[in-house]
Amino acid sequence: MYKRQAPYTYSLDGLNFQAGPIFSGLTNGTYVVTIKDASGCTFAITPITIDPLNPPTDLTFSNTPLTCPLNISTVTLTPTGGTGTLEYQIILPASAATSYQTSNVFAGLAPNTYTFRVKDANDCTYIESFTIAPLPVITVNTVLTKDLDCTISPDAIITGSISGGAAPFTYAVSINGGAYSTLGATGSAFTYTTPTDGIYRFEITDANGCTAESGTQTINAISLPEISSITSTPNLCFGDTNGAIQVTIN
Repeated sequence: MYKRQAPYTYSLDGLNFQAGPIFSGLTNGTYVVTIKDASGCTFAITPITIDPLNPPTDLTFSNTPLTCPLNISTVTLTPTGGTGTLEYQIILPASAATSYQTSNVFAGLAPNTYTFRVKDANDCTYIESFTIAPLPVITVNTVLTKDLDCTISPDAIITGSISGGAAPFTYAVSINGGAYSTLGATGSAFTYTTPTDGIYRFEITDANGCTAESGTQTINAISLPEISSITSTPNLCFGDTNGAIQVTIN
């Protein structure tokens, strides 16, 4: 019976042999190692397969909508590819950077652009950024378009206009610094009438729960004329028509 004799040399192609049994720098594929002994006899071992890597190649993002007053979102990452257990982290901005975690959910994120990295069991990584857009800023402006008067329509009128925010809107009024009283739904423009003097301020709430306050509008009370004196000149004779009354107003 033939007995193999050292030293041995090794080859992947059966032509080029090397002294060591280690082959490095190989790509994926199936390899047959041929071994040659000191007598020049060769034999092959069972084929060895190096599986291809399946690195992560993409990230898909979803996030919960922002609402006031917290104004934060939860972002969920869905990867494409990757082998074994995947880990995730935020790498930018530096103030929000995290260590690796196995959960693909990141909570409590404020509006900003975040760069995420996913790593698989082979240490293959993929990086992609996602932006949480800020909520539109809401503002409200009011104008006193008519003060109290003594006409057939005596009420004062305040008109308002809303910019930004997300419809639908509701509005409320505060009188003389008191608590807000809800007035119901409104469009981006509203009209408020009142028969009462005072200091008025409005609060707008949008669909995201964000609020904005207007400046104040002062409705003045009506000042009635003050009569300071009344003098009269009587008729001297019966039938005269030269009597007079004089009214003096401050």
